[in-house]
Formats: sequence, structure tokens, C-alpha cells
Amino acid sequence: DGIRDVAVTGVQTCALPIFTDHRTAIDNYADKPPLSVFTPESLEAYVVHGFGPDPEGVRLKCSPDTEASTFATGSRHDTWDRLPGIETETVVVSGMVQTMQPSSIARPVAERLPHARSLQFDLMTHFGPLSHPGEMARVLATELAR
Repeated sequence: DGIRDVAVTGVQTCALPIFTDHRTAIDNYADKPPLSVFTPESLEAYVVHGFGPDPEGVRLKCSPDTEASTFATGSRHDTWDRLPGIETETVVVSGMVQTMQPSSIARPVAERLPHARSLQFDLMTHFGPLSHPGEMARVLATELAR
């Protein structure tokens, strides 16, 4: 059926579908959350650049092992402890606060950085740059002009 499941260090990835071509993948994801919030242009770019060749068609370039490892080890680092030592002016941007998403720690990260501001967009999800690219570009242009 073209679906592969891989478990790494106790974390199981989502099914990894293989599509006959990029257009089939785009059509598949266009109406399914969470990718259904992408603009058509963002979804096409995500699929064209994020899917690579497979003997049976195209599949995500990110291997199931890599994805599982990212989730399994995502909190096993000392970045939190190092945040107060980062002197770079920073803008931490997030969408609506959602459990188990980076948005749930965006504000605390900004508070730990000595020269940071936090911007939260409650009408956007984790995928704000892909669902609202024009708005995100305007925000970034404004922030970079400061």
C-alpha cells in the first residue's frame, strides 16, 4: 500500500506514504490537516522541494528515522540554559499557543533571551509562514527595518 512505519527509540513516526508523482502528493494533502492550511503555492513548494524520488514514485526526503529521532531527542540539549548568554537582538515569532508545539514555549524563550521580543499571531498555527506568507513577509520586513 506504499506506507512504511518505523519506530526509533520508542517513538513511532507517522506513516510515510509514497506517491506516484508530486501532483498526486499535492492533491492528497490539499484537503487534509495540518497541510490544508498552506496556500496553494506554499503546498506546491513544500511537496516539490520536500519530496524526492523513490523507486515507486516520490516520498518525503526526511527519513522516518530522522523524523522520529527529532521528536525523541528534541528536549535533550542545553539550549534552554544557554539562552541568557545570547546577546543577539531577536524576535521570537509564533502562532496560537498549542500544546506540544513550539508556540507553547515561544514566549518563555523570548523572556530568557536578554534582547528579545515576542510576537504571537493567534490566527495562525505552527505553519504561519506557509499559511500566511505575505503577512509573515511584511512582519519580517518591519522587524528587520527597526
